[in-house]
Amino acid sequence: MTPDRDIDRILDAFLADGANEVPDRVLDAAFARIERTSQRRLARTPWRFPQMTPTFRFAALAAVALAVGVAIVPALGPSNIVAPSPSPTPAPTPYASPQPLPSGLAWWWDGAPRQVDDPTWLTNEEVTQLVMDDGDMRFSLTFGSNTLASTVEEIGPGVLEFTKTHQDTGCGISTVGRYAWSLSEGGTKLDLTPIEDPCTQRVAVLSGRFTRGSCTIPGACMGPLTAGTHSSGVFDPLSKKGGRNGTTTSAREGALRFTVPEGWGNVRDWLYDFQLVTPEGYAALEADNSAPVDVLLFLNQPVAMARGADDPTCLRQAEGVGATMDDLSDWLLAHPDLAVTELDPITMGGQPARVFDVDLAPGTTATCEGADGPNVQLFASADQFNFWESNRDQYLGFAGWSIGGIGRDTDPMRIVITEGFVAIAAVPDAADFPTFAEQAMSILESVELPTD
Repeated sequence: MTPDRDIDRILDAFLADGANEVPDRVLDAAFARIERTSQRRLARTPWRFPQMTPTFRFAALAAVALAVGVAIVPALGPSNIVAPSPSPTPAPTPYASPQPLPSGLAWWWDGAPRQVDDPTWLTNEEVTQLVMDDGDMRFSLTFGSNTLASTVEEIGPGVLEFTKTHQDTGCGISTVGRYAWSLSEGGTKLDLTPIEDPCTQRVAVLSGRFTRGSCTIPGACMGPLTAGTHSSGVFDPLSKKGGRNGTTTSAREGALRFTVPEGWGNVRDWLYDFQLVTPEGYAALEADNSAPVDVLLFLNQPVAMARGADDPTCLRQAEGVGATMDDLSDWLLAHPDLAVTELDPITMGGQPARVFDVDLAPGTTATCEGADGPNVQLFASADQFNFWESNRDQYLGFAGWSIGGIGRDTDPMRIVITEGFVAIAAVPDAADFPTFAEQAMSILESVELPTD
C-alpha cells in the first residue's frame, strides 16, 4: 500500500454501520485511482515484494482489526465452496469463569471461502480472513448490512463461546454459539467445530480449518515455521480459474504440503504465489522488507513473458507460447537472452518435473523499461490479473519473476517446471547459489499435492 493512505480512517469507515451500497461516483473514482496506481513489481527491483492487490488489502485491514476482535473480511461475491456440516462434539466442562482468549488464537487467520445458505449474506469468494482477540468481534460481509458481531471467550478447555452483539437476519442479538478448537502443525492450523449454535450463518463461516497469518513483516504469510511438514493456507499450486465470471480463483487450504528445516519462514501465502526463505532471509526481511534474500518461489497458472525487444514494458504475455510443462520448458531453452542448462528431471508432488539452471546470457543487453542493467522477465501467474479483466496487460507483471536488473551481471536461478505451476530458487549473490539450490531441491522433492 502507498504511505499516503490513512489506515485508521479507512478501517473506521469500513467497519462502521451505515449504507449498504456505495454510490457509482465513489466506485468510479476508486477504480480510476487504482488504474493510475502501479500494481506491479518493477523490473528494476526484482527482489522487492509486490504491492497489494485491492483484494489483498483486505488482509491488511483484517490485521489492523485486532483491536476490535474478530472479523471476516469480504471481497466479491458468493463462493462455490460449501461449509462443512456440524458434527456432534461432547459438551465441555466449563471453567468457573470465562478465561481470556488463548494467546495462540489471538491473531488473524486465512481460510477457504465459505458459503452461507442465505442470498442476503454475500461472502468473499476468494479467501476468508478471520481475526480473533478478546473483546468485541465483528464480521463484515460483502455489500450488506448483516454482521456477525460477537464477543469471544474460552469457557472450557478447548471451547470458545461467541455471543452476538447485533441483530441480524436469522441471528438475534445475544445468540450464543459454542465451538471446539484445536491447533496443529506447530500452531499454524486452527480447526473450529460447532458444538451448538442456532446462528446458521455463523456456523457456515466459522466451521472448518484456518491457517495462521503470523507475518512479522508486511504481507500475508505464515511467518516463521518449525522444522517439519507444513501446508499452505491460501495458495493452490494447481489452481484453476473459477468463481465470479469464471475468472477468480479461490483459496484452498492445505493444497501445497512441504517439509522445511528449522527456522525457515513463509513470507507470502496468497492466491497466486507462495514464498519460502531461510532463517537468515527472514531476519533480513524483518529488518528491511525490501532486502535482497534467497527465496524459493511458487507461481500457479504460469505464463511466459514477452522479451523486452518485443514489449519494452515487459508486461505482456509472450505470444504463441502454451502453458504446459513442455511448452514453458521449450520456451525457456530457446530464449535468446538466457543461458539455460537442463538437469535431470525430478518428481514433485507425484508429478514429473523438468529442472533448469538459468542465468542471463553472456553479453546480453536485453532489458525492460526502468531496469538498471540487463533484465529478462520470466514467468507471471495468470491468476493475479484475471480480476482486472479489462486491464489484463497492465496487471500481468504483478505476480511474476525476472532475472537480472539493478546492475547485476549474474543472477543464477534454479527453475523447476511441472504441469500447473513453476518453482524458482533465486539468490541475490551468485556465490550462495549452489548451497541454496541444494536446500531448495530438498524442499521441492518433499512437496505433496492434492489427489482430487
